[in-house]
Amino acid sequence: MLARGNAPGVFVAQPLRAAIRMSRKIRRFAPGAVIEITTRTIQGRFLLRPSRELIAVLHGIIGRALAKYGVRLHAFFFASNHFHLIVSIQNVRALALFMSYVNGNIARKVGRLHGWRERFWGRRYAAIEILDEEAQIARLRYLLSHGCKEGLVADPRDWPGASCVHALLHGGPVIGTWQNQTKAWYARRAGKRFDKHSHTERVEFELSPLPCWAHLGESERQARVAEMVRDIVRETRELNLRNGSTPIGANTIVAQDPHHRPDLPNKSPAPRCHTSSRELWIAFVEDYRDFAQRYHQAAVRWLDGFTDTVFPPNCFPPPLTFREPAEPALVPS
Repeated sequence: MLARGNAPGVFVAQPLRAAIRMSRKIRRFAPGAVIEITTRTIQGRFLLRPSRELIAVLHGIIGRALAKYGVRLHAFFFASNHFHLIVSIQNVRALALFMSYVNGNIARKVGRLHGWRERFWGRRYAAIEILDEEAQIARLRYLLSHGCKEGLVADPRDWPGASCVHALLHGGPVIGTWQNQTKAWYARRAGKRFDKHSHTERVEFELSPLPCWAHLGESERQARVAEMVRDIVRETRELNLRNGSTPIGANTIVAQDPHHRPDLPNKSPAPRCHTSSRELWIAFVEDYRDFAQRYHQAAVRWLDGFTDTVFPPNCFPPPLTFREPAEPALVPS
């Protein structure tokens, strides 16, 4: 570890230095990276339980975020207690701003919809890079199989919540709504009377094809998604026959209490990356280990007050610590 410098008025506690080495995973993504994002509600509660109003709100938030931050969305699925996105990014800053906007607005607007005033998300979102074309297709299939693999519906098209399956199968825009709280606030201040639909705006966005399918025509992409859906339906039917079970169905899903807390929510550890190649996985892990070492060395110097420290590219430096004055300030008598 680098020795502490003698920058005046800077104090870095030893526990903070240890935290640099033991902190959570550092986000680092190159421009154009394909990433799967997962965010879970607090305690696995069903705060994202499907409803028509909720779908419109979620679509509106995502559409606004895509327009503001230039992220490309390839697929999405919202379960009752978590959601998945597959995106491509311009840079890691765009991803951070995009997810801050999405998660912040979902927490406020959906929390208001369900009367939930406490913390909404259980932990920060997981962002896992997808390294190769085969893995892109596998993650899309995994996302489309949600609802079926859990025994909730028999067909991905039967899922009553927000999902990309219909847009991928049939094309066309995804449509949502955005409640303009700023206009509503000014109207309220002016004493105007209005209902909840008075300041609602229509939002539309298009899904971008997976990078590995970008060279294909729209009809070919739709045909490949349709084949995926048929395979998922067949596998779900075979699994239900073996287990002697039946899906609970959309009506039961939409009737769930959004404040319900499951007894054993799924909290499996996130993988380092998604890839179909062992060689790519090893190369990714070794490269990240080298990056983390260089980042930690730079972070120690940065927190010692050397603000000219150079960090590895495509990442954020840690926030600077509080700086005390070198000498006590003189108070005029």
